[in-house]
Amino acid sequence: MGRLNRRNEGRAAILAALGIAAMASCQRADMSPGRVESTRVRPVVVIDGRFDEWGAARSTQFPAGGSVASVSSLSDSTAVYVALALRESTNLQGSASPLLLVFDADDDPATGVAAFGVPGADLVISFTALTEEGTAQGVVSWVPDPDDPERVTAPSRPFVPADLGLWFEPLHATDRIELRLARGGANGLFATEGFAGRIVVLEGGGAERERSPLFRHRAPAAEALTAEAEPRSGLDRAPEAEFRVLVWNVAGRLSSNPEPFRAILRAIDADLVLLDEVSARTDLAAVRAVLPGDPSEWSVHIGSSGGRQRGAVAARSPLTAAAEFDLLAYEGLDGGPFPEGLLPLPLVAGGIPATAAWVEMGARRVLAVVIDLVCCGNSVTSRQDRVRVLEAATVNRAARRAVASADGSAAAVILAGDFNLVGSETPLITAGRGLDTGGGDLEPIYALQLDGASTATWIGPSTPFPPGQLDYLLDPSSLEPLRAFVFETEDLGVADLATLGLSAELSDDASDHRPVVADF
Repeated sequence: MGRLNRRNEGRAAILAALGIAAMASCQRADMSPGRVESTRVRPVVVIDGRFDEWGAARSTQFPAGGSVASVSSLSDSTAVYVALALRESTNLQGSASPLLLVFDADDDPATGVAAFGVPGADLVISFTALTEEGTAQGVVSWVPDPDDPERVTAPSRPFVPADLGLWFEPLHATDRIELRLARGGANGLFATEGFAGRIVVLEGGGAERERSPLFRHRAPAAEALTAEAEPRSGLDRAPEAEFRVLVWNVAGRLSSNPEPFRAILRAIDADLVLLDEVSARTDLAAVRAVLPGDPSEWSVHIGSSGGRQRGAVAARSPLTAAAEFDLLAYEGLDGGPFPEGLLPLPLVAGGIPATAAWVEMGARRVLAVVIDLVCCGNSVTSRQDRVRVLEAATVNRAARRAVASADGSAAAVILAGDFNLVGSETPLITAGRGLDTGGGDLEPIYALQLDGASTATWIGPSTPFPPGQLDYLLDPSSLEPLRAFVFETEDLGVADLATLGLSAELSDDASDHRPVVADF
């Protein structure tokens, strides 16, 4: 599978630390990572933050009073999955109280290190890292040190999520998360029939606040599991689809590295293309040059709001820029002055990175809005999350004004882009409020990667942040989505790659974000 088989950058370090090179070499050859396969394994759990698959999970309930109410576990041939039910909504990547998951990855007290009451601990995962300087956002991991088994500060070179095949959703504050850890193959972890673990919650200064009871999971041996294989999903449009929409954060690279964008956009062949983080140096010709088909058949608008990064709307039909987004000035929550000190003055002066255009889609007139909310700030109390909420409210007001000025001719509003939803969920809710036909709220489309494993739209393999969903496409009830997916070249089979003239690495060559695509 594409993301399931991403190369582990920390393979050698983990094997050496665990002393399990022999065990890893005994795994079946077909469990080793491979960048492209002709079939895929259907995962037991889709990492999408919806928890639909957890009914049959083994669950351990914890005593009242602690931060974690329960832990549940499942597994398949590729991964183990853990769901945490928290007693309060928390963003685990930016919490004042770091949470440690301490695993005995083979449920064998004779291997590993006695740490945090886990007799044979092989791995410590710290959600929000604790450093000598304080807490640091993200997720880091390490092998317990026999000389200091209960250290709570991250070592100088910890493992990052990509080293362990670690993903989880939701990335925003929530009281339930589901996470995945790669099984066997590349790093040898979780390769046997079971694992045990314990949850430890720390104070911000590092003192231990609570320690959960031990929980256990029993899984079939990796060698005994048979993968459910099926053909790869191609890129064909859904039957009866009238038009295809794509939204993509191009990370400022469109004009400096156009070839991967050109190849991917031509393979997907959308009719309405929404691009965010377009460099201010990018002109109309540069956007047309990467679009599918004849450049002359495309109407393109690049917004002027956003300073160094802008939004762009391109359509295979006539479009007209929405004047309400010409320079979208930063405002307070109710449209008043923007609070001082939240952003550097040059960013405030450049306006919010958002733009919009009226697009003729068949018999419909659609207001297409593309945004890029400020990044980072993995906490609901962070300055960045407050800015995201204010940006979303300002975009929402501008879209309402645009619809009001259309004198009833607006058939629909599509709002999409990079929401950087790593603090609260409030920006996503705020942006789409009241923009549906009849005054309802826009809802995000559900789109999985083609391998069916997750909703992740952002990949940061060398960072302390796991892959996750940052990019959303919100659509109105008047439009019927027939098919939606997150596109990544690694998820395509060999035949599809050859037919489309793509390589498995092309998505990585383009951007660290992945396009979200929907057929209506």
